[in-house]
Amino acid sequence: MAFDARAQRVRERMIAVEQTKMLREKVAACYRAEGVNHYQNCKEIVDQYISRIRKPEFGSLSVAANRE
Repeated sequence: MAFDARAQRVRERMIAVEQTKMLREKVAACYRAEGVNHYQNCKEIVDQYISRIRKPEFGSLSVAANRE
């Protein structure tokens, strides 16, 4: 039982990390596409990325469930 729960937490964290990496790639692509206007045109994506990396475990579901 404990092994299954741990394995589930590990999977959820790996998913959260990969989602964060994909968001970082979107930020980089937006910066390249927008050039000097990236401050205005990429703000929403950057805000999502920053909020995600500030969360414990990158916003993994298992951490949120443990805190409730």
